[in-house]
Amino acid sequence: MSDQHLAIGSVVTLNAISMSRTKTCAHCNGEESVMFRVQYKPGKTWCFLCKPCVNEVKPDNPHYRYGGTWKG
Repeated sequence: MSDQHLAIGSVVTLNAISMSRTKTCAHCNGEESVMFRVQYKPGKTWCFLCKPCVNEVKPDNPHYRYGGTWKG
């Protein structure tokens, strides 16, 4: 995947032992192997959030927009 397809602030980490990939949540900085590409602030910036953070920022948020699921 080229850098132009990654959301702002996304980092992919490869775990050498299990060969699983993780990303860092843009909201809580936790590392997860399943992330959700979303917009949740004013503007057009896409970022990756973990499920708990999506559940936190989504309710009654007029800026929330889902853009897909990333699985490591």
